[in-house]
Amino acid sequence: MEADRKQQIDRPAKKLREGESTSCENLTPAEQIPLGQRMSIRLVEQEKKLFEFLLAVVNRHGQNTILRVAGGWVRDKLLGMSCKDIDIALDNVMGQQFAEQVHAYMRDNGMADQVKSVGVIKSNPDQSKHLETATTQVLGSWIDFVNLRKETYADSRIPTMEIGTPLEDALRRDLTINSLFYNINEGKVEDFTENGLRDLQKGIIRTPLDPHVTLTDDPLRALRAVRFACRFGFNVCSQLQAALGDPSVHAALHDKVSRERILTELDGMLRGPRPAAAMHMLHEHNLLKIVFDDSGCMHDSCRDWQAKVMALVDKAEGNTWKGWSAPLEKNEVSMSEDEHLRRAKRLGCLTCCTWAFQTFPSPDPKAARKGETLAGHSLRVGLKSRMKDVDAVTAIHKGVHIFRNCQRPFTRLSLGSAIRSSGSLWQTCVALGKLEDELELGEGQGGGEFWEEIELKAREWNLEDVWSMKGLLNGKEVGAITGAKGPELGQWTKRLIDWQIESGSCAIGEAEAFLREKTQEQD
Repeated sequence: MEADRKQQIDRPAKKLREGESTSCENLTPAEQIPLGQRMSIRLVEQEKKLFEFLLAVVNRHGQNTILRVAGGWVRDKLLGMSCKDIDIALDNVMGQQFAEQVHAYMRDNGMADQVKSVGVIKSNPDQSKHLETATTQVLGSWIDFVNLRKETYADSRIPTMEIGTPLEDALRRDLTINSLFYNINEGKVEDFTENGLRDLQKGIIRTPLDPHVTLTDDPLRALRAVRFACRFGFNVCSQLQAALGDPSVHAALHDKVSRERILTELDGMLRGPRPAAAMHMLHEHNLLKIVFDDSGCMHDSCRDWQAKVMALVDKAEGNTWKGWSAPLEKNEVSMSEDEHLRRAKRLGCLTCCTWAFQTFPSPDPKAARKGETLAGHSLRVGLKSRMKDVDAVTAIHKGVHIFRNCQRPFTRLSLGSAIRSSGSLWQTCVALGKLEDELELGEGQGGGEFWEEIELKAREWNLEDVWSMKGLLNGKEVGAITGAKGPELGQWTKRLIDWQIESGSCAIGEAEAFLREKTQEQD
């Protein structure tokens, strides 16, 4: 492996040939970017001040350090986008040392009150974190400082680090479009792979070295390739596509990369503009099972689960995620339509991609006794997801079955109770149930009629917000009329809610009369 890697470093990946295959059928090629007009990046005023300040630090110490902004900031600026994520690569000094020099310069120039601590993120090669990074705030901007790196692999997993050249640093990066530098000292873009600018212009996702070498060095790059392809609508070159489907890369991704880092990349895909396309790419390259089925439970339980869940994603995407929703975050009171759709797509993909798991119990016996399904386990343990997401997906899965247990003809009480049991995401439960039945039975074959009637009756009976309905009387008032206490009081409160649903009444006097009548009947 090391011999192959050395050969690749000595000979960078070949330039894109005219007519080279870059097929990725689910994505739309990027528009041509007039990079010739943008070779000199236009800095905003804050960036000018920041870079001038950092150069002043270099001049003070007289160590001839060349400062280069690396990676995403350069890519985004060339694409005409703003970016606040600034990583500075240093050629002859370690990141922590330079950050401390910056702080010393700030103190000597009357800015002691602006000095923040230097955070150092240590390298962890076993978890594919190969870089030690120093982070601090400079003139109001958070900056990561790292030195240019050269990686030498004694085996395929753990690299030895030493200060490298800009070429060596560029070649060790994940993608050519992320390997560009902006030389602050000279004010110019540098493309040491000789492919980065052209790939950015043509909309190509490729690795600087042979993709098998790049992905084996850090298997998380497989997911990053998918994320960036879907974020920008770029195509993946044929060599990288082959590597994405390589079982040895899959094994390394499973064994070497933490689930937290996998979740970070997945979340980037789901929060991006093309989450459904990202799920397709994962499925196409057999990566979906590594992301969602870390325990391997579904391999024996449902061998064709990936095709089934992707059919759901396809159908939801084809319907523009009609009916899908997402809960508000803590302290939120509203969200824009665009943000609502983005969150609905994210939650929808999580829900659909684990739908095949929801009929199986959790492999954790204690959690299974509490009702956790394999879907919940996949999210909670396999992906280390937020409990808010785990709870939302679980509620949607459960809600589908709650509605399916509703007998026709529907009544106000039966439908209203189902809506209350399903909660704020009841319409998403209906949307998922409808998609699943249409796939099983076929459109026009009765697959969607059941769910359409639920939506129709909910509107007709004004039950759409019944999930949040509170009793017209509080517990103290119910107890005063019925004389009930403890568990019995809860039963009377439920009877009151059921009466409100069934009658549609919102009059306190009528609620009191109902309780008195039922209390007398019971006596």
